Amino acid sequence: MARSAHAAAGTSPAVLLRSRADTGLGTGLGAPPRLPSPTLRSSILGRKSLALDLQIRRRLRKKKLMGKGEIVAVLQIGGEFTTDAEGHMSYSGGEAHAMLVKSDWTFSAFKQEISSTLNNLKVDQFAFKYFLPKNDKTLISISNDKDLRRMVEFHAESATTYIYVMKKVDNR
Repeated sequence: MARSAHAAAGTSPAVLLRSRADTGLGTGLGAPPRLPSPTLRSSILGRKSLALDLQIRRRLRKKKLMGKGEIVAVLQIGGEFTTDAEGHMSYSGGEAHAMLVKSDWTFSAFKQEISSTLNNLKVDQFAFKYFLPKNDKTLISISNDKDLRRMVEFHAESATTYIYVMKKVDNR
């Protein structure tokens, strides 16, 4: 009688799914993991997910990898979005790069860090977008200092956030 990989590892699929999402490990193909809808995700994971997010952030701060007012961002570039029948968007393909985003940065400093992280990319030809926590239907634009501060505030309790770097002609 064959056992599943989850049973052999002693983890449930929901716990495995959440831990990969929170640590930014994803699928290893440069795309963020496809999570269940926000309602299903919260009913599966509930309060445990918030506790896990906080544990990861505390560990990062202890190791001095991340301070207060900083978020870990996974930059996604070169992939594409698809939308399912319920309107949930998912991203696949392209490349992924990690960087810290600080709450006191200006939009100009943010663009400079993205350019540096992405091998001197000419960022003026690109738009920057993200999803709000627990919302994968609407992309939010980052186009000035206020937008950047809001993104950091909205994701302050998350272990990571995904920032999509999109050519302005592809901008949605």
